[in-house]
Amino acid sequence: MNKKGQVTLFVIIAIVIVVLGFSFFMFKDKLFLKSSNIHTEEVSTFVQNCIEKSLPIVINEIAESGGYFFSPKYSTESGTPYYYFNNYDLSPSLEQIESELSENLEVLVSLCAEGSQNFTDLKVEFEEANVFSKIEDNKILFSVEYPVNITKEENTYFLKDFGTFEQNTEFKKFYDISQKIILSIQQENSLCMSCFSNFALENDLSINIENPYNQTFIFSLQERNNLQNKFQLKFKFAIEYEN
Repeated sequence: MNKKGQVTLFVIIAIVIVVLGFSFFMFKDKLFLKSSNIHTEEVSTFVQNCIEKSLPIVINEIAESGGYFFSPKYSTESGTPYYYFNNYDLSPSLEQIESELSENLEVLVSLCAEGSQNFTDLKVEFEEANVFSKIEDNKILFSVEYPVNITKEENTYFLKDFGTFEQNTEFKKFYDISQKIILSIQQENSLCMSCFSNFALENDLSINIENPYNQTFIFSLQERNNLQNKFQLKFKFAIEYEN
């Protein structure tokens, strides 16, 4: 083979090596994920199921606690938060409630680690969950990051982003009604019972008002019909009003 042919052969070989190397770096992540799916799929499914089961529990607990994970400073003896106290609007913003929802779900999802003993052939280590919640009309969105290290013999695999979960709920409607009730008290300077009845009829819900002790009224907003969700949402808050 002459020198020109040798040079051409070396060039071809060099090109092939470069192409193979480039292809490896381009697709190594996909190849790794494919091989690791055998070990991560079981854990991923386990965590996803835990998240999905936790969503309605979290929403129901936060609603019944007036939007709080832990009762705030101004609350009744039973822990119901005051939305109106001493002529001040103390109700939380939607952003505050979203933060409370996130914190509650982070705690419940972290309890998934207690079930890791089910993976007898894997070593599963969970880190702290990180949740971002967004309250929208007729639904709440939860974006969940939950770092998980999975060890199988000498190989270690990693999970983190479990995506966004959507839960249908009338949570925002209940919150909006609570704001209308506070506004009504401020404008009318009274507990306008007819106004509350109209709010209930217009939004197909029931409003129950208790007066457990002097000047304190506890409002419970509840769905009339609940055909889609297992939990019947109940939204509670307190009002201090002097007759």
